Amino acid sequence: ESEQEQHRKEILEAFRAGTLWKSWHDQMTEKNREWWHSRGIPDGSIDHFDLGWTPEKHIKYQDKDYTFPAATIPKRDPNGGLVRQIDYRLDAPPEFGRYRQHFDLPPRAFYCESALGGKAIVHEGSIKSIVTYDHLDGFIQVIGLPFSSPTERHGIVEELSQFDELWLALDPGCNAEATQWAKLIKEESKKSRGTATVCWLMQLSVKPDDAGNQGWLTKELFRAYADGAKRL
Repeated sequence: ESEQEQHRKEILEAFRAGTLWKSWHDQMTEKNREWWHSRGIPDGSIDHFDLGWTPEKHIKYQDKDYTFPAATIPKRDPNGGLVRQIDYRLDAPPEFGRYRQHFDLPPRAFYCESALGGKAIVHEGSIKSIVTYDHLDGFIQVIGLPFSSPTERHGIVEELSQFDELWLALDPGCNAEATQWAKLIKEESKKSRGTATVCWLMQLSVKPDDAGNQGWLTKELFRAYADGAKRL
């Protein structure tokens, strides 16, 4: 058994024991917290969502093993709040990509609230979702998809189909992907609940976390986007 394989087993055991993400949160330095602040996320949200930092995230890239520091984002089950997955935001050169999820576990969406149903805004990415949730003072559920295109469902479509109304606000240029999500969600909700989820295309001109850092992400801005949304 290689050192890399042994490390994976140790991490998975710690994940199942429920200590992994908590230790990464508790052991953060002030410099680690400053990284989160630079992304537009204040201490209150860092603590509320147990955001953390690990000095070693092992990845494979072009058949070679690498290790980078990474910010960590626990992803909780919307029914009950148990952590089911972790996002790793790599502190690495761009060619390695920004995000990884926890190996050996299926992708999950990020939910700012532990609840399914009602209304929600849907972004791509956990950090964008937290930034939006903060700037909207938590008045609506905000969900972060693990990827822009629904090529693999992993139960995510089934979860989203439990909502009555969704505003799909993916990154600029992802309207086709938003339309694909809406089609699958409406089909699943009609099949499972007898009523199709109402889906709106919210066409953003800038990524939410960028808007938050620039100081103009407000409730009024999102209301304007919602008023201009197109029903899918």
